[in-house]
Amino acid sequence: MKILSAFFCVMVLLLTSCEQKTYNTTSEGSSQNASQQEQEIKNLLNEWTTAITQQDAEALNRLAADEHFFTGFDGTMLTKQDNIASLTNPMFHIGAIETQDVKVHTYADAAVITGKANLTMTAESGSSKSSTRFTQTWIRNNGVWQLVAEHTSNLPLVTK
Repeated sequence: MKILSAFFCVMVLLLTSCEQKTYNTTSEGSSQNASQQEQEIKNLLNEWTTAITQQDAEALNRLAADEHFFTGFDGTMLTKQDNIASLTNPMFHIGAIETQDVKVHTYADAAVITGKANLTMTAESGSSKSSTRFTQTWIRNNGVWQLVAEHTSNLPLVTK
């Protein structure tokens, strides 16, 4: 059950693709502007989303830092290996995802993504929906961006 709830929250958290606002602070006066970093992070989110949808453990492993961890809405913490195992579990299918209020904040070699997502998921036990607030933290180490931390919090489900 913990892996199911963690997987469900991870999926909401990771699948973001809507309007984003960017802040950029550099410690070295870098000439890279905020929109370039924002686009780079958006591309990484698209790669992460594709890897989840295709249950591509190799891509997930490449995109997540070795120290990656996920904290679910119930306080469950998953290591990189546990998170990838939950994301590639063939018993789950990700359905519709709607993201809202997504923002990207960039700081030299770090980026924080926040937002809200509504998700529909199907598992062997049936279908479910969730509304979640999420945060992701990406770092750039030796020129390579990787996801290091994720957190989700459940919100009341609002039906339209």
